[in-house]
Amino acid sequence: SQFGLGVTTGVDLPYEAKGVQGTPDRVTLLMDRVIGQYDAFTPLQVAQYISTLANGGYRVQPHFLKEVLASNSIEKGTKKVDYSFKTNYLNRIEVSQDNIDHVREGLHRVVKGERGTAKVIAQTGIDAAAKTGTAQVSVYGDDGIALRDGSGQPVRSLNSNLVGWAPYDNPEMAWAVFLPYMEQETVNSKIGHDLIKAYFNVKDVPWQTKPN
Repeated sequence: SQFGLGVTTGVDLPYEAKGVQGTPDRVTLLMDRVIGQYDAFTPLQVAQYISTLANGGYRVQPHFLKEVLASNSIEKGTKKVDYSFKTNYLNRIEVSQDNIDHVREGLHRVVKGERGTAKVIAQTGIDAAAKTGTAQVSVYGDDGIALRDGSGQPVRSLNSNLVGWAPYDNPEMAWAVFLPYMEQETVNSKIGHDLIKAYFNVKDVPWQTKPN
């Protein structure tokens, strides 16, 4: 919850969901939780979580409204701001800076490392950090009932996900990509690659960066 997972993020929209959390009353369920496949969180919660790592440990309230201008102030050639949203820090996570830096470096290597699962992002030329992930899920029909195969076993699939931020040292953007029932893992990294290109308006560069 310090990272914004399983709690409301504080976004300026009504009816925010907290995600789905259960009680791991068996060892097998506890192990699922350890690898991130037991609780279900919203994309906004996960974006807040990765932003907290990006900025060094501060959970920031997400918001859509930046400012409110006075009527006709732009048309008259003046910009009079009636209200402006100020950055709101909700909490500082209770984790040492050394541990935060260690996790950040691991996320950096996901992009910059020779065997990084999101190294396609490095082709943007923007130094970034990211984490790819897959979650095993049951497949449900339109009626909300889990599908079963011919032998009666539940039909399984994967959700392909990606979180990250850029630039690595001075973050300007963070993202959370959720792709339900997407078993081709490279698609999530390609979306992250395209998000960075769109934000920074850059062209691809040859993949020549060596791991640190």
